[in-house]
Amino acid sequence: MASLLEYIVQEELEDRGERLKAFTIAMDVFGRGADFDPQSDSIVRVEMFRLRTALAEYYQTDGRDDPVKISIPKGKYRPHFEARSAPMPDHTAPTEKVSWITSAGSRPLRGALAACVAITLFGSGYLMAQPSAADAEVGSISTLQKSGCMKRN
Repeated sequence: MASLLEYIVQEELEDRGERLKAFTIAMDVFGRGADFDPQSDSIVRVEMFRLRTALAEYYQTDGRDDPVKISIPKGKYRPHFEARSAPMPDHTAPTEKVSWITSAGSRPLRGALAACVAITLFGSGYLMAQPSAADAEVGSISTLQKSGCMKRN
């Protein structure tokens, strides 16, 4: 998930957000080949769902005071950035859309935003701590092996 988030944020900040389609994400992030078919392989949709869920959880907990919130609208792959004001006592901060993030003269600002995102999300290890589908499968197999329901090869 961390690689996926880093990729879509970087693409958006580098003015390549229009390239964020299931096909390009599958090839660039998940190593799928040119024969990737998004209709028969749901890897991008599944991982985007997991990323949206993880981001929502993060911004409700550890990230509730972050000055910028990243979200990914359902059915889309382009990230949305919101500047948030200082938190109110009940942690329900109003939000406003941020146009300066994508304006042409804001490259230094966008670089700073990318650094903040990387430090905040990757440095805290929040997304790295989320179990992947492969981890869950390995865990399930280990549990079955330990219980004697499945023999080890």
